[in-house]
Amino acid sequence: LLGDPTFHPVYAETPTVLRDLADHGVRVAVVSDIHVDLRAHAVIHGIDHLIDSWILSYQHGIQKPDRALFQLALDALGVRAADTLMVGDRASHDGAAATLGIDTLILPARRDAIHRRSGRLDAVMLMMG
Repeated sequence: LLGDPTFHPVYAETPTVLRDLADHGVRVAVVSDIHVDLRAHAVIHGIDHLIDSWILSYQHGIQKPDRALFQLALDALGVRAADTLMVGDRASHDGAAATLGIDTLILPARRDAIHRRSGRLDAVMLMMG
């Protein structure tokens, strides 16, 4: 199931938020500790062209919550931790970004939020001010 794109749904507003970020010149990295390549899933969801960098744990031999994975994302994007927002869905793994000084927003996991209204990612745009 892990390689099946339907097993990795995205929030309905993901394409819109990523387009808005791109329109504002915000660079985006995906930091994933799953052992499959999610780039094909991004193509299926039509968001691949909106992602600037992919930091995939299986390519680097480290997994979240190792903060080195988040540092790789900062380096790939050429940004400072203080100028970055990490959006994740597991505090136990994604919260490590905060230890680098990255503002961190933890959303409910998509599979847990299927029956909830969309709009969760709108918080990203609000945080941009």
